[in-house]
Amino acid sequence: MNSEPGRPEPRRAVAGDDAPSIDGYLLELRDRLTGPGRVKDELLREAGDGLADAAEAYRLGGRPAGEAERLAVADFGGLDVVSAEFQEELDVVQGRRTALHASAGLPLLLVVWRLAHWTTHWPAIEPAWADVIRALGHGADAVNLVAIGVVWYVRLIVDRHPRPFRRPSRGRRLLGVFVLAALGCYTAAMTLIAATTARVSWEPLLAPAVAAATVVTVTLCLLLAVSARRCLVRSR
Repeated sequence: MNSEPGRPEPRRAVAGDDAPSIDGYLLELRDRLTGPGRVKDELLREAGDGLADAAEAYRLGGRPAGEAERLAVADFGGLDVVSAEFQEELDVVQGRRTALHASAGLPLLLVVWRLAHWTTHWPAIEPAWADVIRALGHGADAVNLVAIGVVWYVRLIVDRHPRPFRRPSRGRRLLGVFVLAALGCYTAAMTLIAATTARVSWEPLLAPAVAAATVVTVTLCLLLAVSARRCLVRSR
């Protein structure tokens, strides 16, 4: 692995170095990483190819196979340094994915409920209950709009900058916490709307458009919660 600015120069290995084999090194490196599986596999494959090439060069120089692998591993870098570099890449990718999912899913919630509201016959409701339902609806929309603005802002940042945050792991976790909090507030508001409406009449809740919007909402919230939860997983 080539040295990069800010990274200590790797020491040259000597024959007596107690370094693991290539397979052992890659297995331990995999155990230390958390993030999107496909990206992690690509990083490990690239690392394996580089280690194999370095070991082959040592073998061509006359070193035994086992020693050649240990020397290649020692040249490649310590697990702490390499895993930290790989984890930063995974943190950025996971944050970008969660921002992408939220920036698409949250506006869709607004659309499906607007359609459900416009296409459903709503019975006459007492002014007091109507005010409660209206206030809860405005609250749910406000939470959603704020969340949409934040995730779109994050998405624009990560799309324009390969390393948008000084500490990608912290940025990833903050995004995950924010999305989960927004989903919690939105779900609570929508549940209160459904409960308040049911006290007046069950008829609107059984309308096809409202039922369809409810299914879409539950599905999207679960998918977004899973994506946000992945942002909170800590690496070793």
